[in-house]
Amino acid sequence: MKKIRTVNGVSQIGDDLFDNLQVPAELINVLNAHRDTIVKHVLGGLEVYIRYKFDRKLSASHLDVVKGQLADVKSRNVDFDLRFSHVLQQLRERNVVYVGMAPVMDEIDEIIQGTLSNADFGKYKPAGQPAG
Repeated sequence: MKKIRTVNGVSQIGDDLFDNLQVPAELINVLNAHRDTIVKHVLGGLEVYIRYKFDRKLSASHLDVVKGQLADVKSRNVDFDLRFSHVLQQLRERNVVYVGMAPVMDEIDEIIQGTLSNADFGKYKPAGQPAG
């Protein structure tokens, strides 16, 4: 059995699932749950996170737009090739693998940054500066 440590704890996947070239569905499910938990935590403190990470203060309506976009992430599978291909390689080489938060946080940051770059969000100044 292969063990995968995520923010949700340790999951086990059978060794035989790594013999072919396809990504095991069980691995995708574990990674989806990992990402969903991290997104849920970020959503819980999104206003503070945006202010800290991006130095922005958004109106409630704009914050709702960002929340909606992050919530939509949970409705689709992880982009395995872009974010987690290293996990499969590590699982083929080892029996225990730790999946960090960095790939998910990168995805979250890209979504937020893309939203903040939108023309409608351009009028919002860094925190502490009046909107123009």
